[in-house]
Amino acid sequence: MLSELVINAGGSKLEITRAIIETGLDIPVPRSIWKYSHQDFSSATGSDGVRILKLRDLEYPLIIRGSHPNDYHGFIDVVSTFRDVSPSNVEQKILMIEQALLRDDVKYHCDDWNQEPSPEVHILIQEQSRSPIIGSMMRHPHDKSIIMVEYADIRLRDHIRFHFREHNSFALIYQDERKNRYYDRCNISQSEIDELVEMYEKLEKSGILNPEWTHQVEFGLKPLLFFQARPFKKYQAPANFEIPKNNSDIDLQTNCVFGITPEEGIKVPYSQLFTLPEMRRFSTGDIPRSEPYAIVLGDNPQEPLETSQRLGNLKMIITGLGAGQIQSHSIYRFMKKADYSVNCSELNSRFWRILDKNDRVRLISNGLEELISFMKNNEER
Repeated sequence: MLSELVINAGGSKLEITRAIIETGLDIPVPRSIWKYSHQDFSSATGSDGVRILKLRDLEYPLIIRGSHPNDYHGFIDVVSTFRDVSPSNVEQKILMIEQALLRDDVKYHCDDWNQEPSPEVHILIQEQSRSPIIGSMMRHPHDKSIIMVEYADIRLRDHIRFHFREHNSFALIYQDERKNRYYDRCNISQSEIDELVEMYEKLEKSGILNPEWTHQVEFGLKPLLFFQARPFKKYQAPANFEIPKNNSDIDLQTNCVFGITPEEGIKVPYSQLFTLPEMRRFSTGDIPRSEPYAIVLGDNPQEPLETSQRLGNLKMIITGLGAGQIQSHSIYRFMKKADYSVNCSELNSRFWRILDKNDRVRLISNGLEELISFMKNNEER
């Protein structure tokens, strides 16, 4: 397992990639070199597992990725990544990554996530993937038999397919409701999904990752490539209590939940968010800094959240997204910060018309299914 000392030496992107290469693990990784913060650019080297690589050995275009110790448990879309880098501007992009860590918004972000700010950033330089399909996958933190896989064709931007693996069988649960049929314009075969899951399981068994945590792994397809891994939540066995049934028109039930509540549930005030512009106004508004609260999110922001956005003591994120949309960076950032994450596709526009900001939400979750109850401040249930 990579120690905290190793992660702090080069950040998770660099060190996990380096460990896969140097241990000879049978996982495809783009050819890579790396530069630690104390090194000169000219001394950047890497390995393909057999020989030492230098910049001149890599094929262009390149992707230049900042790697920082804080990105192991946070720093989602904080450290810059540059694509389509040519030989003439490699050093310029590295300098831009290094200088960006000095900004005030990065310091605000560190404070919000209780992380130590540090301007020292390390650099991972890789041959840019030609994979047109990119995605993420992670094992369910409460039901270890499930691996959730999401992917999208970056040439289309609008079609995502979601698989889950349960007891060695796959089920497609993403549906085009407009046409009432399943579809996959990415043209991913069952064997390619099998290869993805096999890669995930190799990484789990390698000893590189902390076995107490489920990890989100980012990948490319056509060809298959590993991009990065980060811990999501600690494994926690499901609780053995049953979830009560709906008893109100504004009660919702779903089986897409991360986090286990006491049997009586938890109650917190909530704020509604609908679109990215509203999130950005919310980020500069009166966000609770110490009191727990929930966000009810009715839209999937397609752009990254601002680095300076403070989430305070976010207790719960509730989304009404379709399957296959919960691992995007903008949603994942909320889920990583919150103690409880719930996705329910039934959370639609009819709820927005009857809910008011600063009312309360109650969540009862055993880790496998849950009940959400929306309540007025003077209501007790």
